[in-house]
Amino acid sequence: MVVRFLIASSFVLAACHSPKVGNTGYPLVVYPEGPRLLLAAGNDGAGRLDLLAIGGPALTLTPVLPIHSDATVRSFASVGKTVVINRFGQDSLYVLGKGRNTILAQTGLKKGANPQDVLFRGDELWVSQRGESELLRWNVVTNTKTAISLAELAFTEGGAPAIPDMMMLTTVGPDVWVTVQRLKDRIVPSESSLIAMVRPSGEVRTFPLLATNPVTAFKRDRQGNLYVGTAGHLGSIAANDGGIELLNVAGERSERMVITEQTLGGDLIDFEILDENRGVALISKPSTKLVQFNVATGLVERQLMGTDGYDLVRLHLDRQRNRLYLSDRRKAQPAIQEFSVDELKLVRTIPLELPVWEMEIEEP
Repeated sequence: MVVRFLIASSFVLAACHSPKVGNTGYPLVVYPEGPRLLLAAGNDGAGRLDLLAIGGPALTLTPVLPIHSDATVRSFASVGKTVVINRFGQDSLYVLGKGRNTILAQTGLKKGANPQDVLFRGDELWVSQRGESELLRWNVVTNTKTAISLAELAFTEGGAPAIPDMMMLTTVGPDVWVTVQRLKDRIVPSESSLIAMVRPSGEVRTFPLLATNPVTAFKRDRQGNLYVGTAGHLGSIAANDGGIELLNVAGERSERMVITEQTLGGDLIDFEILDENRGVALISKPSTKLVQFNVATGLVERQLMGTDGYDLVRLHLDRQRNRLYLSDRRKAQPAIQEFSVDELKLVRTIPLELPVWEMEIEEP
């Protein structure tokens, strides 16, 4: 009964549109000057948005806001907003003002919508929903919603529901690009995965990826070239059949496989392209490893860190300060591992209170 009440309350607040979070017990203004790392942390069914100031030697961890245990976070400097994506199990969105933990707008989605990624286009927040066939467009000013159906892109053989399993979003010119997994029974990759290119008018065009099951965010190198990571078969049906693909934005196609999972030696979790020669990837064997690879040759060059369990789960590249952050969820001491980009050496280990699933830089 309590759980039902809490879920229902979140949808009532969504209708009110402008709730404050003073009743959480956290101060309304907690953000220091300078850049900060926003951490979507959680453990044992509890979640929290934490703040880590990274502009100086002092590393103070500040709790910001209670969030869902399966939440992620995105920051949008161009519009001065940060978005918390409460994923499967709560299915809602919070829009925060930059530098404050005040909720400016929030909305509940359909139960099981499982939102995955968001991006702003003007006042509209575009939302990918893994559990729905529609790409959502939510105007956070007027609190109105429209949707673009991607149902025709789903794998539907054998009476499967027309759900395309959309994941990550990015912009290419005026278009929004969406990774589409196209899973059989919502688990097993089908014969192909896609990039859906959505025009502002709602027109949808597609091109296939070389491998299946795109699971990472879109990544860009210093020249702005676009990459995506595909993991193929995972879990009990795991196979080293994915990799990192370079996308030809002008030609609207997948250009080449930069490195395969077979060469990496495990299932791809996350990656970053550091420069024209160097990339780093997180792989699961199922123990997790951080490895460096050569972007041009597609070969692994060395291992930077490894654990015995599924512990290293996310990378975040800070080009402005030349740092690479790694989320380390080891139970004995969850931490952020901070590497220098130039030498790829561990600079420091930053201990955390809660293990982190996702992180995002918020500039002042």
